[in-house]
Amino acid sequence: MSSDSFSETSASKPSTQRKFIKRPDDKAMKDQIENLRKEIKQLDLASNEITAQIAKHQIDQKIMDERNKLTSELKALQSKQSGSKNERHALNEQIKAIDGQMKKKIAEIQQQTSKNNYKSVAEIDDKINSLDKLIDAGQLKLADERRYVKEMSALRKLRKDFGSIEQTQASIDQDKEKIAELKKKVAATHNKELNAQYDALQKKVDEINESNKTIISKRNELYDKRGELKKQKDAKYDEIRKLRAEFDENDATRRMSISRNSWLKRKPRGKKSTKHKFWKRKKPN
Repeated sequence: MSSDSFSETSASKPSTQRKFIKRPDDKAMKDQIENLRKEIKQLDLASNEITAQIAKHQIDQKIMDERNKLTSELKALQSKQSGSKNERHALNEQIKAIDGQMKKKIAEIQQQTSKNNYKSVAEIDDKINSLDKLIDAGQLKLADERRYVKEMSALRKLRKDFGSIEQTQASIDQDKEKIAELKKKVAATHNKELNAQYDALQKKVDEINESNKTIISKRNELYDKRGELKKQKDAKYDEIRKLRAEFDENDATRRMSISRNSWLKRKPRGKKSTKHKFWKRKKPN
């Protein structure tokens, strides 16, 4: 075979050499990142300057130690006051519940006693005894005596009903005693000594704050500025991460597209794909 025919045969075969896919130009992205890094550096310089200013605006350490001590004591007292407040709330809830039950009992008694003029068993007994004496005296007319006997019978029946009323009244009296006892406990939760101690400590803290008001105000202002710079710096870092992520995503999509187009160009035409033959299964006999 001649060299010419060999070269023709070689030229007719598609090249199977894998082509290297060049990474796209990332200069634009790097320039953007470099600018962002310069801005971050400027923010760092500004933050360092603020930190230096904070160091200059210092309160005397002894005063700060005293303020911190007082603040810790205030927090401890607040915790105690919170516990007393919770206890007081629980006691008031108990009082409210008992008072509600007691009012219902009072309403029941009023409903029963509103039908007559008697408020107790003793009053009914006095009336029965009074009528009994009149009858025993033997000076009544027959019609009056019969009327009194009938009234005494009705009073004795009413007296039985009043037995349950007395029980209800006794329960009401017990409820009143419970409420009085709970109110004493509520009063005990109002610790005047504790409140006075808290007020005295708060007054000392206020005096320290007032005497160092200018320094404290300036420090708080500087802390706020430094915090704002940190937010801006974090936002710059987020932009850098976003630029890199978008570049990598676009590059991956581009590579996939190039690989697919390259495969389609190399794929033989007019013949079945070997991949298709590999996946095709013979039908069972």
